[in-house]
Amino acid sequence: MSIRTRLTAWYTSVLAVTLILFGVVVYFLLAHLMLAEVDRGLMQRASDVVNSITVITRGQSYIQQVVLPDIDVFAYPGVFVQVLDTQQSIVARSANLGRYALPIQPATMSRVLRGQAVYEIATAGAQRLRLYDVPIMVGNHVVGILQVGQQLGVMDVALLRLRVILFFGSLFVIILAATGGLFLAGTALAPIKHITSIAEQIGQSGDLGQRVEYHGPKDEVGWLAATFNKMLDRLQATHVALERSMAAQMRFIADASHELRTPLTIIRGNADILARLGAARTEEEKQVLGELIEESQRMSRLLAGLLTLARADAGQHIELGYCDLGQVVTDVSRKGAVLAANHQWQLTGVNEAWGTWVRGNGDYLQQLCLILIENAVKYTPEGQPVEFGFARQNGRARIWVRDHGPGIPEAYIPHIFERFYRAPETRGLVGTGLGLAIASWIAQEHGTKIDVQSTVGVGSVFSFTMETTLPPGEENPEPSDGRTDNGDAAPAGQGGF
Repeated sequence: MSIRTRLTAWYTSVLAVTLILFGVVVYFLLAHLMLAEVDRGLMQRASDVVNSITVITRGQSYIQQVVLPDIDVFAYPGVFVQVLDTQQSIVARSANLGRYALPIQPATMSRVLRGQAVYEIATAGAQRLRLYDVPIMVGNHVVGILQVGQQLGVMDVALLRLRVILFFGSLFVIILAATGGLFLAGTALAPIKHITSIAEQIGQSGDLGQRVEYHGPKDEVGWLAATFNKMLDRLQATHVALERSMAAQMRFIADASHELRTPLTIIRGNADILARLGAARTEEEKQVLGELIEESQRMSRLLAGLLTLARADAGQHIELGYCDLGQVVTDVSRKGAVLAANHQWQLTGVNEAWGTWVRGNGDYLQQLCLILIENAVKYTPEGQPVEFGFARQNGRARIWVRDHGPGIPEAYIPHIFERFYRAPETRGLVGTGLGLAIASWIAQEHGTKIDVQSTVGVGSVFSFTMETTLPPGEENPEPSDGRTDNGDAAPAGQGGF
């Protein structure tokens, strides 16, 4: 949930709980007060009746007769009076009771006979009654029971109406508060939403020159906007400095690579001349000369790779045209045989590539394939197969290189195209660490990417696919039924080819 929704839900919940507690307290307090008022009225009515009773005695202690007043005088609509003797027989009752009698529970009867006055809730017919049971005393003796009752219908109706008012009133207030809360929370959080929108725009466009325009009060949101703008200032300054540093670094790499190529070429040429003339007479001199030639060659490859990547970093793009993959894979298969001279060089579908036109640069595609082959040769033990293949299916051409080396653990695959990255298991092997980075750049320039499928202990497959196109000047579409030009199905193998 959004902050706006959570805030609204929280204070609406707090308000709802508060209203419920308030309603419950008001309801029960009012019910208690109304019942207490009824009890006071019943007590007063019972006191009037008791004070009106006349006791006729003979002598000083012998009771001859207890004379009751006119009970109907003390009764009025909704209030009833009834007198019982100690045997629970009705001695007198008000006329408004009709054929009904006020009930009395055995437990209540027992308490009254012991001289206690008791309040209770009873039912007479369909009416709820509040009863006040009072003992009629003569001296220290209970001679009868006076019951005064009042209907609770008026109080029940009032409490029912109060419940309805509290329920619907609270519901209305909660809905109103939730609606108003959503509006107020939205208004309060609108500047934050604006800041978020600006941050998203900056993230998408990369324009660190944008700033948050805030014209509200200098509260927490104002501080947030000011802090955000200060952070953008620092980021922009850092970004500018970093761009300048990277530009200077790329210029240095490009210049250094370019300047070092000439003296390194001279060193390689002189070393080759010395080797051909047999200048090295002892085994030690031959070893030193061999190492000189080998390291100069490696340095040449490193400088060439750095120069290529420097051009890529500078925004230079490969000039694309139309090329026949048949020429590309034929040249690559011939050069790859030299690279894999100590391995089993296996070809698949190479002759079927003729007539497969793509939008690309033939020289760079050759370089991409040779980098993958050189990588496969490097990690495949001598005498083991290194495979190079081509297949065309559904309007797409696929080129792959399979090695039978140690394989690449899955955790390392996302990093193998990074510059100078070497997996821990391959740190001792000869290489510049730039080949796959250059291959990845060439693939991206051709609108594709290199796919890697590897199984540890079995080997790896590097492949890329390209959309085929019509040869320049032709209008007839190529068949795309999944078969090669000679009608044979494209070869299948590891990685889906």
